[in-house]
Amino acid sequence: MPSTAHTLPQELADHIIDLVSTTSRPASSSKDLVNCTLVCRAWMLRASRHLLRRVSLLGLQFPAFLALVQRSERFQTSVEDLCILGAVDITQHWDALLTALPKLAALELWSNLLPAKDFTPYTAPAQRRTLATLKIHCAELSALPLLLAPFEHVGLLALRALEDDSCDDAHDNAHDHGHDHGHDHAHDAHDDDAHDDAHSDRGSSTPTGNSPMDHMPIVTTPTGPPAPALSAPLAVGRLVLEDCCQAATLRALGGLLRPTAVFANGFERKDAGALGAFLARAAPHVEHLNLLPTQDDEAPGYQANVSSWNSESLIDFAVLAECPKLTSITLDLVDVFWSQCLFRAVLKNMPSGMSRLRVTLTDDQWEDTLDILSAHLADSEESYPNFHGIEFRGIADGFDSNEEAQEVLYMMNSEVQERLSPRFSAITRVLP
Repeated sequence: MPSTAHTLPQELADHIIDLVSTTSRPASSSKDLVNCTLVCRAWMLRASRHLLRRVSLLGLQFPAFLALVQRSERFQTSVEDLCILGAVDITQHWDALLTALPKLAALELWSNLLPAKDFTPYTAPAQRRTLATLKIHCAELSALPLLLAPFEHVGLLALRALEDDSCDDAHDNAHDHGHDHGHDHAHDAHDDDAHDDAHSDRGSSTPTGNSPMDHMPIVTTPTGPPAPALSAPLAVGRLVLEDCCQAATLRALGGLLRPTAVFANGFERKDAGALGAFLARAAPHVEHLNLLPTQDDEAPGYQANVSSWNSESLIDFAVLAECPKLTSITLDLVDVFWSQCLFRAVLKNMPSGMSRLRVTLTDDQWEDTLDILSAHLADSEESYPNFHGIEFRGIADGFDSNEEAQEVLYMMNSEVQERLSPRFSAITRVLP
């Protein structure tokens, strides 16, 4: 009697396996899919597409994984999402990895803390790849051009906690400089000769006139030899900056990226100027801006300075007016003691093409925020012809009962109708 696997049409078998991968809990789904691979070859191939879709491994395992991928058709046709945890000189494997995994759509690099000088110099191919998602967590800032080099466009680029190794390098250089003063001139000359010999031995790092690297633009990295710069800034759909809004970091990113949407998460009050400078370089491309500052309540004397911070124009976002494509801004003002200052700066510089403004806040911020908005819009009746949505969210999160929350929302929506002109009150909503 023939087995059920051979009597089922393959389309139906594929549908069953697909359902197994989506309807079970993650742990049981993997176990069930492994069982499916044991039925027959046709089931194994289909189940492998789900089992191998996302692969996570340690950096130490990466060379062995790549060797396996290069000789396994199942891996080549299945892996779409790859996560690598730990330090690995990935630049020497870029071409092999991207060739072996043609379906790779998402790549995540965790704690790859090698500085640029420890990576193999890499020349990006003429035809660079497109990637749906690239997430880089805890990497050295100097290495970022090498990690981005193979790609022409990334749909979502998430950068988190990049390490600025220039600070460490400056400290080391100062220490070495002070130490060298204690040596005699003959010994210094010997050290210089040894340094020159060592540098000349690194032929791959130092152009000799015959290498393709000679014709690549270079960027001086904080440590080690220069690394190849991107031949053109990387086009990014959504750029998420998580704890990456320090001045040195944003200066470096400004020359590397051209984002369409910028999500600045976890920036402090003192970072606002650097963020504005970054946006100035990306201005022609930015269509959406999402600002989520930190609470910043540990700043010295912040309790005493709340009123002064919010009464003065201490943040300059004039760059927003220079973003011709910017149509949408989202602000999260929850527990930000300088929220009024930030909100006022954003409103003051919104471009005329704005269509939507979203603000998340708490009920105790409502009155001040509405005052600022109504004062600004009173003088801007004709300034925003494309404006079709203003939303306030999060106000009802702190109430114990739904009835109390609904009552507060009703009162706030009534205040909107009273305080804003008919044109703007018609497009303003206060939501839970």
